[in-house]
Amino acid sequence: MLPSLKFSTPIIVCVLAMPLTVATFQPVYGQGKGPKSESHTKSTEDLQSQARPVPPAPPSTEANATNLRASDTQNDGTKNHTESYLHRLFSPENLPNIGLLIAGLIGIIVAVRTLRAIKVQADIMERQTKVGEDAAKAAKDSAESIKRSERAWIQAGLDMPKLKLENLASASPNNDLNWFFINAGRTPARVLEIAARYRLIECLNRIPKEPEWKEKLPYCEKLLLPDERILSFQPLEPSHLTPEEITAIRTGERTLFAYGFVSYLDVFGDRHETRFCYLYFVPQGDMVTIVRETWVPHIAAPAAYSKAT
Repeated sequence: MLPSLKFSTPIIVCVLAMPLTVATFQPVYGQGKGPKSESHTKSTEDLQSQARPVPPAPPSTEANATNLRASDTQNDGTKNHTESYLHRLFSPENLPNIGLLIAGLIGIIVAVRTLRAIKVQADIMERQTKVGEDAAKAAKDSAESIKRSERAWIQAGLDMPKLKLENLASASPNNDLNWFFINAGRTPARVLEIAARYRLIECLNRIPKEPEWKEKLPYCEKLLLPDERILSFQPLEPSHLTPEEITAIRTGERTLFAYGFVSYLDVFGDRHETRFCYLYFVPQGDMVTIVRETWVPHIAAPAAYSKAT
C-alpha cells in the first residue's frame, strides 16, 4: 500500500522558484559595476560644468526658461533610467537566464501536476486495496458462516430417567451410568474418542478445575451421521454403595457426580469436542414434596467440564 501524499502547490512553487529567480536577476544588478552608462556620463559633465565660473545672473525670463529646461532634463533622466533598467533586464546576456527561469517554472508546474497524479493513483490504489481487503474478509466470514451452519454438532447427555438409590446398594450392571451422544448437525462426524466417569464425591466445591479421566476409549473414527444416536455405559465408582453412603446422598453430605466428553472431526477436517457434567439432585426440606430426585446439569461446575467447541 502506497503512503498517502499531501502537497501544497503554492509553497512548492515558491520554494522551487526562489533559487531560479535569484539566479536570473542577480546579473542585472551586477551589471552596475561595469562600464559607466550614458546617464552617469551626463551627470559627471553636469558636475564639471557647475564647477566652472558662473556668469552673472541672466534676466528673469532666461531664468524661467532655464528652470523649465532643467525640469525637462530631470524627467528625461527618470525615463531614461527606467528604459535603461528594462534594457539591461532583457539584454542579450540575460536571455539565457530568463529562459532558464521560464523552463524552471514550467518544470515546477509539470512536477506538481505529476505529484498530484501520483497522489491520485495512490489514493485509488489505497481504496482498491481496502475494497479487496473488505471483500476478502466478507468471503472469509461467509465461508466461516457456511462451515458453522453445515458442520457436525455432537451433543451429549444422560439417559437415566428412573434411577433408584436403593438399587445401588449391590453391585450390578444396572448401576452403570447410561449416557449418549447424538449428531445434531447437518453433515457427518468422525468420532475419535470418548470418555466418562461416574463417581461418588464428598463436596462439589472441591472438584478439580480440569476433569480427571480414568481412561479414554478410541472410537476408530466411527462415522456418525446426522441425527444418529449412540448409547454408552460407564461403571459406578465404587461399584456399589453402602447404606450409609446412600443416606449421605439423601442428606446432601455426598453427591453422585457424572461427566464425560466426545472428540470428533467434521467434514471440513476441524477437530471439536463436546463435554457434559451432571449431578444427582436430591431435594431437601419443603422441596421434597415439590421436586423429585433426578439428574440435572451441574451449571456451577468449572467451565472445563461442560464446554463445546
